[in-house]
Amino acid sequence: MKKALKTMSLASLCLFALVGCDNTTSSTTTVGGESTSTSTGPTIHEETFHLKIAGPEAQSTFIKEQIQTYLDDNGWENVTFEMMDLGEDKADTNITDWTTGPEIYAFASDKMLNLVKANALNAVPTRYASQMADDMTEGAIGAGTLGDNMVAYPYAGDNGYFLYYDKAIFEGQEEKLETVEGIIEVCAAAKRQFCYPLKTQFYSMAMLQTFGASYTITMNADQSDIASVTATYDEEAGVRAGKGMMQLIQNSNVLATDKQAAPSEGNGIGAVVDGSWNAAAYEEILGEDLGACKLPTITVDGQTANLTSFLGYKLYGVNAQPAKGDSTRIGLLHSIANYLASEEVQSARFDAFSTAPTNVNVSEMDKVTSNQYVKAINDQAEFAIPQTITPPNLWSAPDAFYAQITEATGPLTDEQIQAAMTVINNNLESLTTSAE
Repeated sequence: MKKALKTMSLASLCLFALVGCDNTTSSTTTVGGESTSTSTGPTIHEETFHLKIAGPEAQSTFIKEQIQTYLDDNGWENVTFEMMDLGEDKADTNITDWTTGPEIYAFASDKMLNLVKANALNAVPTRYASQMADDMTEGAIGAGTLGDNMVAYPYAGDNGYFLYYDKAIFEGQEEKLETVEGIIEVCAAAKRQFCYPLKTQFYSMAMLQTFGASYTITMNADQSDIASVTATYDEEAGVRAGKGMMQLIQNSNVLATDKQAAPSEGNGIGAVVDGSWNAAAYEEILGEDLGACKLPTITVDGQTANLTSFLGYKLYGVNAQPAKGDSTRIGLLHSIANYLASEEVQSARFDAFSTAPTNVNVSEMDKVTSNQYVKAINDQAEFAIPQTITPPNLWSAPDAFYAQITEATGPLTDEQIQAAMTVINNNLESLTTSAE
């Protein structure tokens, strides 16, 4: 899917024109009445820059190779750079002085608002934003957009979760993987449990949106902070999801704590809801017996819906503060970030790390569609909530409800669930962060 972007206009996000990053020069001559063009190779740039680039240590060598390729191919002979080890989930907390911080850095999509507040995200130039709108998935474009303005370059769409299962116990009855009820039935028959870590808010808050409850964030006029949050968890759809959550937590065949482990006989688990980050570890235990697919459906009060998940993205941001207004340097930073999110590099990144791409063409490549983990993420994406800007109390809102369910001696009444959903709703709509 594609998403059209409006022309960017937010002055506080420092829009600017790119300066001279074409990789070749050419001249045109007329031969025998026909016009011909001859290329003279890369434009050689005279500027001398030393850049700071940040990203996860595991990808450091790959990133360095890609950046050096870009510099060599585009005539930036006097540009050097150093790598900083900075995990995508630490960019908004581990960098305290952005005037000397990384100029291009990777970050997780839910960190965007804090980075904008730190003036650490220079808005994407219009021509790159327009191109990405054509080339990338709608979810990715949304993850890189604040208000009407694209502020980052999405390069990975795999910060989400799906279902892992032991193929051995589901052999011949794979259709059971389509429903929670079927999964529990197969696991129970094999004396295993279905592991769904609903104690962890990353999973429980998403599940509470399964039947259509949601939250909506309204930004203030300059898009710099959250103005208000409205939520509908206290309505029928939220109450129904709350009942479903209770049914799972109170089922003895469901492991709903914060524990996750490979779906194997040794772990006593037949299927587990988890993310792509554990694929390699689980494969070491199960090998070819490890299966993966989207999350199942659940039926509550006669209504059936697919379990909802969160899906986060990884992006490259450009911090223009160290450039001190040097438009050539800022233009180079954006051209590098754009390259790191390009189709070519996303394809290479998949080869190196099996990273789920955001580029539509890469997503449709056979090597990607045949990867069961990426396929599971992509199939689940239809039922996933983009993890971008979040309410201040999102990750604490369901804690009291989980505790109430686990401490109860039996099922909660409809009135108790309604009251619990009202508390969750009020917590989400409050902009005052709850005490941990």
